[in-house]
Amino acid sequence: MPIVLARIDQRFIHGQILASAALAKRKVNGVIVADTALSGDGLRQGIFDGALSAADPPLGGAHYVDPARLAELLRERDSKGKRFLLIFGDVGGVLQALSDGVPIESLNLGNYCTRSEDPVELYQGFRLGPSEIRELDEIAGRVSRIYFGPLDESRKAYTPRPGPRPPRPESQ
Repeated sequence: MPIVLARIDQRFIHGQILASAALAKRKVNGVIVADTALSGDGLRQGIFDGALSAADPPLGGAHYVDPARLAELLRERDSKGKRFLLIFGDVGGVLQALSDGVPIESLNLGNYCTRSEDPVELYQGFRLGPSEIRELDEIAGRVSRIYFGPLDESRKAYTPRPGPRPPRPESQ
């Protein structure tokens, strides 16, 4: 499978991730950023590509894609020898990818701060609103492991919250 690491991080690509020993250990040689807004922002993409080329070893440019097109991108790309770090900008993007059949075995929760009301801090720098918590709980039922924090340090696992959940709003 070409996806060796999957992460949610609003900062997308930053030095802490690029300097992570976990990337070298897993021989990551490509990056896919799945985020609707960033997929259409060439200026920000150029900034991130500069950071990627400065990584050691250099990772080259990333693929920037709307989460709804991620499965298609993975089918189109020649993935022979590719070992991707997959970064999502939000929880909904992960759920979209899983629904489209993208194989994600584990998910790292980096830095995310919701814009919704009544945020809950699940871990340092990782805050979700009620609907996002429901989405993360749904993801937890489809991914073997979800964990917080840095890629290469001792990690705290995410466990869904006990008790009844409000129903998911129906799609229109």
